[in-house]
Amino acid sequence: MKKIYSLATLGLYTIPLIASAQSVTTFVGLLNISIGILLTAASVIFLGGLTNYLFHLGSFHRDHALETMHMGVVILVITVFFVGFVHLVQTFFV
Repeated sequence: MKKIYSLATLGLYTIPLIASAQSVTTFVGLLNISIGILLTAASVIFLGGLTNYLFHLGSFHRDHALETMHMGVVILVITVFFVGFVHLVQTFFV
């Protein structure tokens, strides 16, 4: 019974912290983190496809490596879109 009261008290103290955390700057911060993750993923995928293409030059792995590099470029384009969106949000709301 004592655990329930302590958990309820902890919950009542954290509700204002959770409610005030939902702001535009928090949203922009999360978008900046996601942009970094997407940029890292795109770079790793593209470089992995490039190394696969260079090591398996002339074999049947070439098509798979080209598809992998294509997906890396697509993720880079999506990342550029997100950078523009974050800039737009920062310009109008922050």
